[in-house]
Amino acid sequence: MVPTNNMIAHLKDEQFEMRNEIKRRDETISKLKDDIQLLEKEKRWNMLWRNRLDDNIDKTQIILAILFLINILLTYFMSR
Repeated sequence: MVPTNNMIAHLKDEQFEMRNEIKRRDETISKLKDDIQLLEKEKRWNMLWRNRLDDNIDKTQIILAILFLINILLTYFMSR
């Protein structure tokens, strides 16, 4: 009987350790999923920010091109 009780106690200890391991793994998986969601949100934000910057750069280039043409025209007519 004693070896059987020892074996049962040992198996219960292993079962307890396995449950704890499963809980730790579940917590790790949950944290990783949260991190993935945050990274996806950050990626979307970065994409929106980049698109906005590209739009601003395009508008700035157009404005500078127009000012450059006005400057050339004014220089040409002033020199006549």
